[in-house]
Amino acid sequence: MNRTTTEMLRRSVSIALAFALLGAVTPALRAHEGHNHNEHKERCTLQKIELGKIEIKAADGDLETVVLTAETKVLRGGKATTAADLKVGEKAIVTMIHEKVGVRAIEIRVGAEKKRP
Repeated sequence: MNRTTTEMLRRSVSIALAFALLGAVTPALRAHEGHNHNEHKERCTLQKIELGKIEIKAADGDLETVVLTAETKVLRGGKATTAADLKVGEKAIVTMIHEKVGVRAIEIRVGAEKKRP
């Protein structure tokens, strides 16, 4: 083999290895720990509040039932509260996760109550 052919072969092998390495690393970067790709936030209005679940109306008009668990955080004006303090008609931002059995609330944020004069 002459020098040009050897250089071309080295470059080809280097490029192939780079793509192989990139292909091996990319899925690991997409599926890193600490982040769930089924999790999302939804601006909504609380339509129905029941024991262990809420029904929300998204900005696009879709209704969705979301399960509440003991781990669900509820915040009013940034301060911890309980689901019992939620009111129908309130605007909220709900962080939820889509699971095989349904949708589970991770966090529900509502604005602080307005003080009456």
